[in-house]
Amino acid sequence: MDGLRLELVRMEGRLLEARERQSQEEADRARAIEERVRAVVDLEFLKDRVLKKHREQQRQAQQEAAGRSGSVFGSLDDIVSLGDPSAG
Repeated sequence: MDGLRLELVRMEGRLLEARERQSQEEADRARAIEERVRAVVDLEFLKDRVLKKHREQQRQAQQEAAGRSGSVFGSLDDIVSLGDPSAG
């Protein structure tokens, strides 16, 4: 009878250990998923920042190009009008 009780206690101990291992494995999987989600969120945030910065740089470059081309044409108009006797 004592042998059966000892076997029962050992079996309960093994079951408890198995449940604890399973619980720990599930917690580890949940942490890994959370880390992946955080990584994806961080990457999306960085991607958005890079895209915004790129768009801003493109917009500034277009404005600068428009300003330069406007001043170039203005200068050409001034040069042409210098030689034009009707401009006056």
